[in-house]
Amino acid sequence: MASHIFHELYIHLNWHTKDDQALLDKILEPQVHAFLEQRCKATRGIWFHGIGGTATHIHLVVQIEPTICISDFAGDIKGACSREINARQHCRALEWQRGFGVVSFGKKTAWLGVGICGSPERTSPTGRKATHTVGKRRFCEPVRSREARLKPADELFIEGEPPAEAGGKGEKVG
Repeated sequence: MASHIFHELYIHLNWHTKDDQALLDKILEPQVHAFLEQRCKATRGIWFHGIGGTATHIHLVVQIEPTICISDFAGDIKGACSREINARQHCRALEWQRGFGVVSFGKKTAWLGVGICGSPERTSPTGRKATHTVGKRRFCEPVRSREARLKPADELFIEGEPPAEAGGKGEKVG
């Protein structure tokens, strides 16, 4: 990529296991996380920043160059991961749902994405906790209904400060 192009593109990808099955158990989760981290680090134009999730889904925070097509990257990393894990297990141990979610971040708020992927106690450089809510749900709670998954994602806010639309002074950070 040309050295005269400025970019700071941070993205938070999220995808689920097929039918929200709890496939990422104590055995598979570390293998999946390690594979995804290694794959990101080996992919030109991608810088790994964090990974997390639950037994039903993955959260991945990366920085990308503008030449990277996000949908191609997501498809590649999901497909490669399931192929590798299934080959290691000698069975169909891991399948992903179709599609993914993506949210972009700026450099100043990249710690929020990494905090969501890592420890829930992760804080900003100023000591504030990062949380993300969708409606009244916490970020890492699986959303079961199709209607809920189709609603646009809410935005990131600092914990304890309600969104401004709700009458609070909520500091919008994403």
